[in-house]
Amino acid sequence: MTEHYFDSDPTGPEDRRDVTAEIWGADLTFTTAAGVFARGGLDKATAVLLSSSEPPREARTVMDLGCGWGPIAVAVAVAVPDATVHAVDTNA
Repeated sequence: MTEHYFDSDPTGPEDRRDVTAEIWGADLTFTTAAGVFARGGLDKATAVLLSSSEPPREARTVMDLGCGWGPIAVAVAVAVPDATVHAVDTNA
């Protein structure tokens, strides 16, 4: 059976790796693992979203639902340090 990124408890090897992304002027490094969506770097849609938007500077609470390895949530947390950021994904 082939595992998919929305399997909550994948059974294959984790195969962790680091990826780097520049988001809103910050160079951020993340650790991803096998089975996580776009584990090799920003997927095209997320890259377009982030490059065409600004950080939500007035936000106090942000929810990134389906965060994957967390590029949006982490970028918001770095850019808006007073905000509480929740990052939720089916993958542990």
